[in-house]
Amino acid sequence: MKKTIFSLFIFCFCYISSSSADSPKIHPDLQNKMNATTDNSSIPIYILMNEHLNLSDFDDISYDTPKHERRRIVIERLKNFANNNQRNVKEFLELKRSQRAVEKYEILWMANTVVTSAPAEVINELADFDNVKMICYDAVYPVEELWDSEQTLAPFIGAMIKENVTSAPEVGILLMKADQVWALGNTGTGVLVANADDGFWWKHPDLVSGVWQNLGEDANSDNKTINIQTGTTSSVFDPGDVNGVDDDGNGKVDDLIGWDFSTNNYNVTTASHGSATLGHVIGDGTMGTQTGVSPGAKCIVMRNASGQSQQWLAFQYAVEMGAEVITKNCSG
Repeated sequence: MKKTIFSLFIFCFCYISSSSADSPKIHPDLQNKMNATTDNSSIPIYILMNEHLNLSDFDDISYDTPKHERRRIVIERLKNFANNNQRNVKEFLELKRSQRAVEKYEILWMANTVVTSAPAEVINELADFDNVKMICYDAVYPVEELWDSEQTLAPFIGAMIKENVTSAPEVGILLMKADQVWALGNTGTGVLVANADDGFWWKHPDLVSGVWQNLGEDANSDNKTINIQTGTTSSVFDPGDVNGVDDDGNGKVDDLIGWDFSTNNYNVTTASHGSATLGHVIGDGTMGTQTGVSPGAKCIVMRNASGQSQQWLAFQYAVEMGAEVITKNCSG
């Protein structure tokens, strides 16, 4: 768990460590964007703080501590550290929110970073904070640039439209020898996975049984957040759970199966690429062809259609919600 979190730190910020000590706090890409912005419009940014916890700050957690308890301790320490270290920046952003100069901000406690959008004047003020290391432009990319292959099916529902077709697992399953692992009794049952991609047709019969259901949002206490039905479109969110309340207190209202980080909404957008990658993870062959390497697992669905910080926030959400494996199949 510790190595996973700090590997993310390295992945996200290694290029910053190589910068010279006297580099300006405003990253050149952001400065170029600010120079090109003629009005006072907001620019998406992420603010990197100059201090982070390191592995030694977790050395006291013994390896015989249960996994869920280790996770809780690590998350709690990261949150507390970020909360204390970012206090002045958050107070400043709250002031700017009251002045309508900043609409909102999010805390990436996993990497002690603040994500927001702000006009150039506010960005320059943020650069004066002693505990701010660098402010970077949070570029948004066309989703087509992030796909790892050409998209021909939209949505994934078109990939398997024949009912009651029986065939062998797809060739990738056999090449990875996943079927031999299943024969040993390991199909992923009891494992929570998270998948971040451009959207998901989670209602697809091959997928819906493997979609994670967040019982922290089970408002009507019927032990489910999806009403699973047969057919390709008939499964729906449990209407008794869509109540506009953040029942589990995680900052996401009605996140019954995951979150759409592009629209900031529980109703995850449909797209073919993510549906296909979700099929590679949990597809159970209900409609004929076995596609998933772990058909017994449950998967949190997290849509990120473009932004870099959205991806990091999705990873953070998955960690907090208990995911043991996090996968993303878009490049970039």
